[in-house]
Amino acid sequence: MINYVREQSVGELVRNSFAVFGKGLGIILLTYLLPMLPFILMQGEALAAKANGLWLIAVFLGTIASLLAFGAITISVSDICLGNAPSLPRSYKRVFGLFGRMFTASMLQLTFIIIGCVLLFVPGIIAMFWFMFTPCIVVMEGFGGLRALKRSRALGWGYNWRNFGVFALVMVIAIVAYVILVIPLLLLIPDAASHFSGRFFNTVFQLLSTPLGIVAIVLMYYDLRVRKEAYDAAALAEDLRR
Repeated sequence: MINYVREQSVGELVRNSFAVFGKGLGIILLTYLLPMLPFILMQGEALAAKANGLWLIAVFLGTIASLLAFGAITISVSDICLGNAPSLPRSYKRVFGLFGRMFTASMLQLTFIIIGCVLLFVPGIIAMFWFMFTPCIVVMEGFGGLRALKRSRALGWGYNWRNFGVFALVMVIAIVAYVILVIPLLLLIPDAASHFSGRFFNTVFQLLSTPLGIVAIVLMYYDLRVRKEAYDAAALAEDLRR
């Protein structure tokens, strides 16, 4: 079995993100889909109808749902990396048990990102990569609130550009694959159906690409803990048993 809980190069992190995503495709997608699909569809319909109020409500509720999904996928990916069979009920049971900490930490994370984006956008991107490990830290280490954000920033310190590069490469590959596969299909669809089809394929892409990005973040979290704290598979297994 491949050891994913080790120091990895950028190329290895990118390849292993797709490998782990492929291994756990069904359970990872179901874990993400369960809370998120209604709000993704609601956002799409609200945009199509130009209902800005409904879209904002859908985005807010979807953000809360995404916190649950991120935490549950972290547990599922951890099981996959240890060779265990991931369990949807077990993943969500753990996340719901930490929901208060997850909610407060993630709302603080989102607040800092929004404030940063308002301040000439670049600070928002910086905040995004400072605090990207917050959900992993909540479910794996039990920290909440500002402590989880500080822990995320400290863990990623010195590797922020590298983390950005890994995440960007994973997303670029996903986008290129989407364009290659979907654009020819859309060109074959009659104009009357093209608008709906475009929204459908965009929804499918979001449902695939977001969990893939979460897998990449989880693997980067392992990599950094290995580099800075001598973390290993035994320590990961212990974290899962807590």
